Amino acid sequence: MPNLPDQSRPPILGCFLRLSSFSLIAGSLGVGAIGWFVLATMADSLRKNPDEIGPLPALATACINHRNWLPLLVLPILVCGILLIARRRSVTIAWPVFMIALAWLLTLFALILYTFIMFITPLYQYHPL
Repeated sequence: MPNLPDQSRPPILGCFLRLSSFSLIAGSLGVGAIGWFVLATMADSLRKNPDEIGPLPALATACINHRNWLPLLVLPILVCGILLIARRRSVTIAWPVFMIALAWLLTLFALILYTFIMFITPLYQYHPL
């Protein structure tokens, strides 16, 4: 009897899962590196001109002050992406892993975006002379 291909999932679904895992890896590296750089630039600007920026919300301040945790927070997303590429998983396991990693990635991106918006908002408000 000849070897038949595994019929547990269609080949197009396997290609989609591999492509999505590559996007998880690229997204985690991008959010980790660019996000850290943006937060470091904001911290430097706050250090140089604390009066020009104004008061920031507590979440934005904590995100800027603890920016060195960002690469560690991105690490689970990177691991999920590598595991989805490296091993052939069933669809019932691959989709939840992908969705959890994507939700975590979008949460980190939203946190950095919120911090950036709260940082630049005082710069565009009216200040009397």
